[in-house]
Amino acid sequence: MRLNARLLAGRGEVAAAMGELDLAFKLKDMGSRIHLENSDFRRVEEELRASQRPSELGWN
Repeated sequence: MRLNARLLAGRGEVAAAMGELDLAFKLKDMGSRIHLENSDFRRVEEELRASQRPSELGWN
């Protein structure tokens, strides 16, 4: 996902340089959503790991 966000950011910079401001803003918004989704995914993944640790250690 990080690569997609970087590609969108790069394309947004090109769009802004070419005067395509609407496209630049759309690409920036898409990149922000990818970042948020990735952050949410990491948070949920960590919560899942944390919830599994006690049972792995026999602390039910």
